Amino acid sequence: ENVLISVYLAICYAEMGESEDALVEARRVNRKLELMVSEGKRKYKQNAFARYLSATLHESEGAWDSAYIDYKKTFDLEPDFFELRKDLYRAAYAQRMMDVAQDWSERLALAEDEKEQSRRGLARDRGEIIVIYENGLSPEKRPHRNFYSIPEFVARHNPVVEARVEVGGNPVGVTHSLFNIEKIAIQNLEEKYAGIIAKKVAGVVVKESVAYGIAKATKEPWLYELTRLIFYVSDQADVRSWKLLPRDLQILRTTVEPGTHTVRVTPLGGGEVSIRERTVQVRAGQKVFVSARYLP
Repeated sequence: ENVLISVYLAICYAEMGESEDALVEARRVNRKLELMVSEGKRKYKQNAFARYLSATLHESEGAWDSAYIDYKKTFDLEPDFFELRKDLYRAAYAQRMMDVAQDWSERLALAEDEKEQSRRGLARDRGEIIVIYENGLSPEKRPHRNFYSIPEFVARHNPVVEARVEVGGNPVGVTHSLFNIEKIAIQNLEEKYAGIIAKKVAGVVVKESVAYGIAKATKEPWLYELTRLIFYVSDQADVRSWKLLPRDLQILRTTVEPGTHTVRVTPLGGGEVSIRERTVQVRAGQKVFVSARYLP
């Protein structure tokens, strides 16, 4: 959750067109994760969404070497992310690394029309709209079904898997998931269980000792049972969490002619009611970020 604060700041700055500030926050995301690993707190891997956002921002500034590095690191984290197929090819092609571009083309099985679409993103006389779609609700932290004094994450109902995006009334594609908050939250908490249980066991020993000490000092045996009861009733699972986070963060990119465009985002599976329609102005060579959120 601490890391995701910087993710959201990066999204906000990107949507406002403040690329430099967005890049600072995107870098801060993975710097926080690196510190957590080096300090031995967690075995976190880097945040693919922050890496990808950083790559698109570098691309918007024409820093293709940095963009390629971040696209490559995103691929290392999330090799199945659909958008990367054309991004890696385009970033290599932009730097005239033709052998590398051809390697990506063969490795990722890019068709000729996909390579053409990818190269189209290099045209400085066109712009691009990048939709950031926040889908559903993250899991809710509750007392564990078998051990009430420790927490567990429980997935919430999310009927929507993706969203359709229209530009100027014309469908341009559906969003693709890049960062699954639900999966990572559940996995990270499960990895912490050994430490949580160890602390609980240590706490039980301390509470038993205190209860025994009170009974012995007062010479009132019934105080032992009463003190134990108070301790165990007060031992509740910590279920605090950021409940309005989305289940996952998704992306769609589309190149457009310079001018004014209406962007509509429609969740698929949730009644197909548009959650956002926004009119944006896109200049030649500019990338415009549009965010949308679906709550079931």
